Amino acid sequence: MTDAQPARRPIGVLGDPYGPRSRLLMYASGATVLVACAVAAIQFGHWRWWLFAWGVLIGLMSATIYELLLRLLPALVHATVDQRAQAQPRIAQMKRAVYPLLVNLGVAFGVLASGLASPWPDILLTAGVIVFQLVVPAALLPLLRRRAQSMNNP
Repeated sequence: MTDAQPARRPIGVLGDPYGPRSRLLMYASGATVLVACAVAAIQFGHWRWWLFAWGVLIGLMSATIYELLLRLLPALVHATVDQRAQAQPRIAQMKRAVYPLLVNLGVAFGVLASGLASPWPDILLTAGVIVFQLVVPAALLPLLRRRAQSMNNP
């Protein structure tokens, strides 16, 4: 009898959701969103640097919040050193896929807001970052703690 692990079946159509093929698809879709926002901005002919800077800043803040969540979550769910070490390769894959998208999204919303000369795209992006990167993870923390505790104490 061998100690070999059984092969895992690929998840989804493209296999690993953070693998190279999926990451390429995410980058392409992010570039498409950026181009679409730029075309919309050019059509309206306005440009407000402060709205563009706001969008870029929110994109950078979103990536920073994501990094903080990835660093804090293991401590908050009381993960063991072995669990943390086991998760590091997957976390590195997630970072390579998600960081560029978060910054790209901020740039795209900044371009759109600036081109429209309206703060609403930036306001909506800011609200989305607050809700989906701060409020929802905080609300899910008790559930994650219970799930982690049940995994550590079978």
